[in-house]
Amino acid sequence: MQTLKKPPKTILKEAIYTKLFSLPTSQKAFNLETDNLDIFNLEDLFSRYVVNFGYPAGFHKISDSKLLRQEMAVAMRNKDCSYDLCAKVAMQALEKGLPYVMFGVSAESRLLKSLSKDVVVEVNRAKSLNFRPVREHTGIVMAQYCLVHETADLILKYFSKRFPTHIVCLKGLRTVYWYMHETVHFKDGLEFSYLDIQRQNTPLLKTSVR
Repeated sequence: MQTLKKPPKTILKEAIYTKLFSLPTSQKAFNLETDNLDIFNLEDLFSRYVVNFGYPAGFHKISDSKLLRQEMAVAMRNKDCSYDLCAKVAMQALEKGLPYVMFGVSAESRLLKSLSKDVVVEVNRAKSLNFRPVREHTGIVMAQYCLVHETADLILKYFSKRFPTHIVCLKGLRTVYWYMHETVHFKDGLEFSYLDIQRQNTPLLKTSVR
């Protein structure tokens, strides 16, 4: 499993912080010499950015970046997506404007869109899976699917609505995932047993929730 990545909101904060940190000390509105960006409000950081650099094209309030942040969130589920790529796109959105990245003008923004599309394709293909009841284990349905990206939680939550009275299981190449009590669980496929579904100490699936 991949480790949790920074959410898009934090990546955008870091991009704004980087620009503000480059200002002369006399122009800074507050002490930016800290690694703890949680103490800064994104809206306040953006307001200070606007005071010093003006509005980026197509970027008049922080909510205008919602679509970009959503695209980053999806792309970051891709096994090939990196923090550096998202950071570059966030910086481009500030320096060249939102349309520059949302329309895929730069190579980095086009790559981000491609990575995001791969994730969406994997999820949409999974919607045609045929889940079957598991013999001798009433109330459980199972399907097999070759997962490439971090999409297990999205797929399981989708099918949990189609099978509201069942526990939905998904068997990947090396890992088995299941959705129970509004929580996604996982275990190595070689060690998995259906008895695990009844155990409360099974590790929770860590996903890149934005």
